[in-house]
Amino acid sequence: MAGKVFGIGGACLLQVAIWVAVAALVAAFGEDIVRAIGGEPPTLPNLPLSAAFVYVVFFAGGFFLYASIYAALGSIATSGQDAQNMQFAAMAPLMVAFFMAFGVMNDPESTLAVVASLIPFTSLIVVPLRAILGAIPGPQIALAALLLGSVSGEVAERATRLCPGIRRLRSRVRRAPFL
Repeated sequence: MAGKVFGIGGACLLQVAIWVAVAALVAAFGEDIVRAIGGEPPTLPNLPLSAAFVYVVFFAGGFFLYASIYAALGSIATSGQDAQNMQFAAMAPLMVAFFMAFGVMNDPESTLAVVASLIPFTSLIVVPLRAILGAIPGPQIALAALLLGSVSGEVAERATRLCPGIRRLRSRVRRAPFL
């Protein structure tokens, strides 16, 4: 299961890298193109490089967490309809984090923002947002990343235990005679 999660995660990171490359090309040549067609280029905010690092860390951690949750749900579902019915359980925390982001944008140093930053199921959206706004101290980022990583690892381990193919493989390995 971990190979599937890492493989799909690598493909997602490749997609993000392509978006970043296109954004870099637009940032480098976009003003000239807009002026060439007679427009006035908009001014873009300066984002710190640390915000990009925070985004990548929390993207990878959040992807690993939610991919493990979906893998667990997929391994216990007996049909496509069961999987669709269980999907809301995985989507609910993401929807909560999305709606929390509006409150965090209004006051990025509020109690809501700090608490949402430390909950692994919501931190993947809230922490990068607060980093972009420049309103999160380094120790909070480190603690949120540590919590996200530990919960992601635990969910992945429990999801692996749910997968029937993995359980059968583990039982064969334990019973295999040593040479």
